Amino acid sequence: MHNTNLNTPVRVALLFAVGLAMLVFMPSAEASESFTVGVTPSTQNGEPDETLTYTITVENTGDNDDSYNLTITSTTRAGWNEYILPTSLDVKDGQSETATLYVEIGDRDDAPADITEFVTFKTESITLDAGATSKSVTAKVDQVYGNTLTINGTTTQNADPDATVTFAVKVVNDEGNGKDTITFSQTSSGTDDWSFVFPGSVTLDKDESTEISFSATPDINALAGLKSISLFATSEDSSTATSVTVTVRVNKLPDLNVVKVGSSAEDVEAGKRVYYSFSVTNKGNAVDSFDLEIENGSWYDKGWEASLDSEEISSLDVDESINLTDVLVIKAPMNAGADDEVTIKVKVSSQENSSVYKTYTSRTTVLQDFEPKLKVIGGDTQSAPPDEEVSYTINITNDGNGEDDITLSLHGGNATWGTLAESSFTLAAGESDETTLRVTAPDGTLAQNGYSITVRATSEDTTTKANRAVFLNVQQVYEVSVSVSGDSTKNGDPGASVSYTITVKNKGNGDDTVNLALEGDNPDWGSIVEDVDLEADESTSVNLSVSIDEEANFGDYTIIVNGSSDEAPSNIYDTTIVTVTVNKEYQVDLLINEAQKSGDADSSVVYDIIVKNKGTGDDTIRLSVDEWPTGWTANFNETEIDIGAG
Repeated sequence: MHNTNLNTPVRVALLFAVGLAMLVFMPSAEASESFTVGVTPSTQNGEPDETLTYTITVENTGDNDDSYNLTITSTTRAGWNEYILPTSLDVKDGQSETATLYVEIGDRDDAPADITEFVTFKTESITLDAGATSKSVTAKVDQVYGNTLTINGTTTQNADPDATVTFAVKVVNDEGNGKDTITFSQTSSGTDDWSFVFPGSVTLDKDESTEISFSATPDINALAGLKSISLFATSEDSSTATSVTVTVRVNKLPDLNVVKVGSSAEDVEAGKRVYYSFSVTNKGNAVDSFDLEIENGSWYDKGWEASLDSEEISSLDVDESINLTDVLVIKAPMNAGADDEVTIKVKVSSQENSSVYKTYTSRTTVLQDFEPKLKVIGGDTQSAPPDEEVSYTINITNDGNGEDDITLSLHGGNATWGTLAESSFTLAAGESDETTLRVTAPDGTLAQNGYSITVRATSEDTTTKANRAVFLNVQQVYEVSVSVSGDSTKNGDPGASVSYTITVKNKGNGDDTVNLALEGDNPDWGSIVEDVDLEADESTSVNLSVSIDEEANFGDYTIIVNGSSDEAPSNIYDTTIVTVTVNKEYQVDLLINEAQKSGDADSSVVYDIIVKNKGTGDDTIRLSVDEWPTGWTANFNETEIDIGAG
């Protein structure tokens, strides 16, 4: 075996020491020309505990088969494993074989980031003793990342809104194989307005640890309850991360808001009730219930009455509001004078903390009582077709206790149909007046009973109103139309069929049945449905089929389509016309009376020939003889005849 670490001059010197004969037959190990060795790839990167593979190719470039041993000659790094499989190759001349070099990288303790391992292997010719050659590959260790977060102390802390709590967090670079810059971030739900304080990043050597502070401050409006907050530590590869979760319990802080709904100052008639509404909003940071009570005052001694429709609000969520409609009921005494005024308060307090409360204040004044009344003089229901006017007499009465300016207005979906002769009235208490309401249903209104218009009387306080409805029965109007869709004129031969599309429309304002009939030159040629049922303003298409008589002559024939209302009390109809053009046909028939006759030589025999025009129009017919015996002659007294159709 040759030592491949000796250079060529030294080897030559040794060979001379052995003898000149050996020099003639000994091949050079360093510069063998009978085989080559290649390895791919020549360099690779890998992570701790990863196995890298390299392909070794040995090519026998000599003239004889050979065997080769493959051995690793470099020193293997501690904790690593390096080997070649197979360790020997048999290679025929002119061919090549491959082996695999395996480099098993050690764990994170034996494979620091960015180190490079040089692996040298030797390929030695065995059979032909053609020498040996060495090759090297490199394996570079990539950096891996991994860290651990733990909480030093409690993982749950209590805090008021706008107060800060701080957690101690231990950070360890315990899974990486090199120095790591760890970046911190947090995620949590429902904490958009919270404040968080923590370092942006720390840099740790392998297995180094440190402690950081992680502070959380709930916003001033933070809801009571538990919030889970996750702190993330992300390595500098931006993908390796670990997290730890802490919990902040936000303490309850009750609060509320009371806002009037509508007016908090109302007018009331003597002996009548007035209702006040207000809303309560839970402005605390937790679900709360609230108590309601009326505060006593001098109003009680004056004969006024006050009560609450509800004395408790249960389980109002944070920022949830409830409208307490007509919750405060106040009744004025029967003997209350005009402009008498009382102030009544409602106290709304938190059940979580009764010292937290708000007050709603109402002010009630006795004023004039407004009470307009409406009635229809005569019937409140009339009938008319569209576009025809009807009128109603409206009576207005002031049933209040003082002079009132009363305004009339029309309401409802059909309000635009009507007009009032007069709409403003100033009436003393108990006084009445009248006006005329004129109503016209628009053209095209569907026939139907019970169209309504509401007459509304509004007092000068603009809140007191009275309504009265009048009714109009819209009578049915009948109208139909028939028309041809597409061509109204079509051609055809005798015996053929043509068809037309007839559009039938109910132009009335109610359901109707349209009867269809055919009239004109040849109505018996046509076929059409007898009737169609249509809703108001509905149209449909029907087929008119025309079968041309086989004996029909050339020319134009008209058929009238008549559509008439079946429901109308009088004759309501419409017509349309289609035209059938019979094509011109040519056909001749010849008849010979006594087709066989006798005669002497050189004599003449006369035949009577009947010529018939069987076409559909006038025709000119030419007569000729195609064949006759030799020496014979044949002549017509007329060779051209004008004959009418038939």
